[in-house]
Amino acid sequence: MTSPTAAREAPKLRLEILGTDEPPWTRWPGRWGDTLPRQKGLESDSPTGPGAKKQWTAPDKLLDSPPKTSRHEQGDAGPDVQALRSGGRLRLVYDVTARSPRPHALVVTVNSADEAGVPPQTINYPVHSTGMGKVTTDIVLDPLKRYDVNTSTIAGDPPVPSRATRTLIAAFGDGEPKLGLGRRVLTVLSRIVAWIRGDRRS
Repeated sequence: MTSPTAAREAPKLRLEILGTDEPPWTRWPGRWGDTLPRQKGLESDSPTGPGAKKQWTAPDKLLDSPPKTSRHEQGDAGPDVQALRSGGRLRLVYDVTARSPRPHALVVTVNSADEAGVPPQTINYPVHSTGMGKVTTDIVLDPLKRYDVNTSTIAGDPPVPSRATRTLIAAFGDGEPKLGLGRRVLTVLSRIVAWIRGDRRS
């Protein structure tokens, strides 16, 4: 039987010491990308390069002002949400009517340890005015792969995220010794999904 978790391990970090022959990209004066924040307070503009930051020449200055983090005051529990497969895609069923202030968006992060080299996807979805709803997302789920879905809410002004609700979605036939024809059909479907998405490997 395969492990139920779909979360992948974080890669090991390695320290690189740069000297006078540092690569040119470190001193790029502009921004890396043209992204503008969709959710102010949660997202930011595309970052500047490392050489444009004051700590590039004085790294000890980072200790003078450690970053501050905040958490939503709605409580420790994540939102009441179900994440499941529906027609080959990720479907969310949520109820945030008990939250105060009422959340205005869901933040969904989808990850899979079975998709080597593929980064997690994070997408925002607006919350229905009633506080309840169902969303069939554009995120395609491979039938033979496990997924780890974390869903949090955004509420308040400035907006602050809640804690996340984690849902594990098993692969079809997970734990079954043999699926016969069903397994072969799912294998074909898995390859079709990989071809459609372009960035998935079977």
